[in-house]
Amino acid sequence: MGESEITPLSVDRTGLSEPTSIAGRYTVMEKLGQGGMGRVYSAHDSVLDRTVAIKILFGTNIPQDYWKRFQMEAKAASKLKHPSIVQVLDFGVFDDNQPFLVMEYMKGKTLEDLLAEEGRLPLKDAISIVEQVCIGMEHAHNQQVLHRDLKPSNIMISRDEEDYSVHILDFGVAKVVDQVSPQETLTRTGQIVGSPRCMSPEQASGEVLDRRSDIYSLGCVAFELLSGKPPYLGRTALETIAQHMFDPVPSVDPEGRLGVPEYLAAAVERALAKSPADRYGTMAEFAQEIAGCAALINEAERLKQLEEEEDAKDEASAVDAGRLKLPAPLVISVVLVLAAIFLVGTWYALTPRTSNSKRIKAAKVRIKKQKREQLHDLGYQMANFGEEEKLFSNPKIVLSSWISISPDTTEAEKEEIFKDKPKTDTFNINNVPVDEKLVDYMAQFPKFRKLRLAETTISPGALKKLARIKRFSQIQFLKCELPVAVLKQIAGMPGVGILEFQRTPLTSAHMQALSSAKQLKLIRFKFISNLMVDDFFYLKDLKNTVIELTDCNGLNNDEIEHIRLKYGLKKVGSTNLHELDQ
Repeated sequence: MGESEITPLSVDRTGLSEPTSIAGRYTVMEKLGQGGMGRVYSAHDSVLDRTVAIKILFGTNIPQDYWKRFQMEAKAASKLKHPSIVQVLDFGVFDDNQPFLVMEYMKGKTLEDLLAEEGRLPLKDAISIVEQVCIGMEHAHNQQVLHRDLKPSNIMISRDEEDYSVHILDFGVAKVVDQVSPQETLTRTGQIVGSPRCMSPEQASGEVLDRRSDIYSLGCVAFELLSGKPPYLGRTALETIAQHMFDPVPSVDPEGRLGVPEYLAAAVERALAKSPADRYGTMAEFAQEIAGCAALINEAERLKQLEEEEDAKDEASAVDAGRLKLPAPLVISVVLVLAAIFLVGTWYALTPRTSNSKRIKAAKVRIKKQKREQLHDLGYQMANFGEEEKLFSNPKIVLSSWISISPDTTEAEKEEIFKDKPKTDTFNINNVPVDEKLVDYMAQFPKFRKLRLAETTISPGALKKLARIKRFSQIQFLKCELPVAVLKQIAGMPGVGILEFQRTPLTSAHMQALSSAKQLKLIRFKFISNLMVDDFFYLKDLKNTVIELTDCNGLNNDEIEHIRLKYGLKKVGSTNLHELDQ
């Protein structure tokens, strides 16, 4: 059943009496709040002897088909176990078919409350919150669960010393229960589900949703964190929805008064693109871009501090030098020895002391160069994290050491890179053919192990040299025209454990070339639409290889299950996020 066919539950927001006990197990302690979906209470779980939070949803006498959907959504949400997600523990109905959800009890406040108290947040706090939501949502998306109603009131915030921790609420419930924020009123016909404040254009038009709708909603949240106001806010809910659908993407900091760096604003504005195809493909990509912005901001602060320290030293040196130029007290003595001392002292006082201005100037040149390098690297996508980094098993993101080589990179710049970044482990090669000479250059870096090729080619000789680098283990192809012979050669490289293809055309001949690559631990296929079930026949012997499919639109969930059963590829996983009931 498509989303546009859903009719909202009958809503009675005034007739819900205050409960004292729910389902014979939960004793209500106090009312925590009320929103458009229902009321939230703290309660004591008599079975497990713990405090829980219970949301009693508005609406009674629920038709059977909606109850089934509610059960499906609640079951899916209950499987999500992640530090950034509030877990659903139980669900059911009580009294007169009154639905309820039992969740972890979390201390803290909603992000909406925090914004109401403080307005826009400092850059570091805003970035940290968005990163954590990205990571939690990536986990949910990998379990094929969409949120559909990401907004500040569905994000719980707690503070541990100086850092915020994030906990995401209410997965999937918006699909079942019609919700309207307290500030907006809207009569619905069942075609729209979610909150107008953070609603994606495709959600507003009742289209089938995928993860990119959640990315748009999180973009709205990020916009508000940085600017202090939502990207769109009309006088009515209908006007707000129309703005989401038709108005241009607004600027986070149009007048430059908020101190939001242009690259951070651009990262958020990309998430707000009208077309899903123009947004990030995954929450992981959004997280990586935000993490890259955080790294640049930290580096800019470090460089600013260094400049201030150098300026302070410069001023102190000037003061010291000035003091030394003051004439010393003159003592005239008829004794020749004292006269000699006087002459030496006069000579010393009148001679300028050696200044450190050259060192100061060199430091400032070095700082400017580092800034240029940081901004240059920002123009390229960050290198993908290998599975060994376990990016989404921990709320904290650790960035790899990586650099980019483009057609504009000169030989002199390559030498500077080698001096400045000797610990680089990842090379992004953009529109530059990879030949033996380039491999020789990369091999100089003692930690080099990952290669990302974008819109380029690699020669057989270069592959032979890569195979001799024992630490080399990962190759990614992005929008590359890949000869079958090259892929056969890569399949024979025993050290390569991870292979990724993104927006790179593949045929059955390419898949056949991979058939002998039993050393591979992981193969990723991203945004490749021409893969067919029968193509995986050639991979049937790769029983121990994890195969990840991301937005490979030629394959639906049933076909992927067919691949698992027919070819025994039990480690095939998909993050194609369509409706759970499609």
